[in-house]
Amino acid sequence: MLKQAVLIHGVDTPAAFYAGQRGEISPKAAKLTTTISTVNTAPAITPYAVEPEEPKDNR
Repeated sequence: MLKQAVLIHGVDTPAAFYAGQRGEISPKAAKLTTTISTVNTAPAITPYAVEPEEPKDNR
């Protein structure tokens, strides 16, 4: 599920930017959707950027 979030948001960001560049959406909408998609991508990729904790020995 987490990998899908990275893929979805990772594709959303350039798609929003591209739509704005082509004039398919207004510049204001392009900026907003690109920003939102970028912000959504950050929490999706964070688990991959953080080193996993070592398991604790509960003996």
